[in-house]
Amino acid sequence: MSVILANELSVSYFTYNDEYWTIYYVKPYSRIPVFLIGVIIGCSYFSYKNESPDTHGILPKFYQILFDSKLISGLLSVFGFILCTVMVSTM
Repeated sequence: MSVILANELSVSYFTYNDEYWTIYYVKPYSRIPVFLIGVIIGCSYFSYKNESPDTHGILPKFYQILFDSKLISGLLSVFGFILCTVMVSTM
């Protein structure tokens, strides 16, 4: 966020600007947080799939709630649709 504010870049990547790509997007420090979140979630999902059912951890319960709940998946779908609509409309 500090790089975006210091260089007065748009926060939306839909606005094509060469400075955005060279100053922000290509740099590893701007993309590493998202990569690490994906690695952590992938590792926790892998451990969830390979755990025995006897184990009582918080992650297996959390994943089970996410997989079984139609209400949560519906709400997340609506949230994702609204987020995409807002991002596209700000172009």
